[in-house]
Amino acid sequence: MVKWDGSKRLNRTVPFKGLKAVPFKGSEGMTTLIATHEMHFAREMADRVIVIENGDIVESGSPEQIFTSPQTERTKTFLRRVLTRFVF
Repeated sequence: MVKWDGSKRLNRTVPFKGLKAVPFKGSEGMTTLIATHEMHFAREMADRVIVIENGDIVESGSPEQIFTSPQTERTKTFLRRVLTRFVF
């Protein structure tokens, strides 16, 4: 199952709240791929995170590895920008 959060077309300075209602965590026997710019959501819900830029995989790993110890400078820069934008 593939889901797209649609936030790319929204104003990224405002958090996309619609994802809170998405009931797919723990769907047994089904792999779900979600493309999102909402890193707080991805960190909470994902089993695996893949960072993609211009169609290329920049980095992939567990949410713990990606968000606490990213290996590439591109991932570090991206996370620094998006995670400091909102205070939850």
